[in-house]
Amino acid sequence: MPRPSPFDYRELERRSSVSDVLGPPPSRPPSLQAWFNEWRERKGRESFGYAYALLSIVFCLTLAVVLLYAVTHLPPFGDPANPAQNEVSRKYLEEGIADTGAISVNAAMYFDYRAFDTLGETTVLFVALQAVMILMLTRERNIPTQENPYDERGGSRRNDIIQVCAYLLIPAIMVFGFYHILFGHLGAGGGFAGGSILGAGLILYASAFGTQRAKHFINGRMYSRIVFGCLLFYLIAKGFVFIAGANGLDFELPLGTPGMLFSGGLILPIDICVGIIVASSMYVIYILFSEGELG
Repeated sequence: MPRPSPFDYRELERRSSVSDVLGPPPSRPPSLQAWFNEWRERKGRESFGYAYALLSIVFCLTLAVVLLYAVTHLPPFGDPANPAQNEVSRKYLEEGIADTGAISVNAAMYFDYRAFDTLGETTVLFVALQAVMILMLTRERNIPTQENPYDERGGSRRNDIIQVCAYLLIPAIMVFGFYHILFGHLGAGGGFAGGSILGAGLILYASAFGTQRAKHFINGRMYSRIVFGCLLFYLIAKGFVFIAGANGLDFELPLGTPGMLFSGGLILPIDICVGIIVASSMYVIYILFSEGELG
């Protein structure tokens, strides 16, 4: 039967009156195949739930047994020979200066022996901040109101005490941070500690003088480029050294004189890269969670 035109009012009226008198058509009973499919799906979900619970219990019990077995093989408490297997730590302490040229054992361990571990840590920090930046792109801009601590230009309300303190403290904080980064392979400090100090200085500047003025130093695009460049240099430098050593290539970087500033081979430039990554990441976290955007 051809479908009636939407302008055929008489046909539409006839159909509506018939349905009103007779009621809706009776629903067909579900077929045996449909009932069987529904029963199988329901049983499948229940079976998966039981299997998941059973596997979780088995995994937890197995992990507990393994951990308890490992505890029983720990060296006894109070034994002066603990740890009994200390070949790695002995190598770090006895041969660290000869292998890396760094006075600081901590710098030799993190930026030479275990350089790829540090690369993974900084890469995770960079990727996490990129994900936060993407998630917060849709956040609305701050609307200047009486309760908002930002004025129309995006700067903080003028506070003479905070700004005077910032003028006095920020240069000292920056110098101290750079000192920790540059001399991290000679003593206590390094890229993580120095970068944290520099990041605190940037946060203090943004708090005292406003985020818009602070964005002249670093914004979202600049942050991504700087950190990506530091990570790429890190990867290429240490990757080439490891690949060359693993394939027996006669390649040795000049380590310099231990105790001097330009010593330690690649430890100093890698320390600088890590310090830049940590400092800029701390500043980006502050800007994202105080203003919602980097510009």
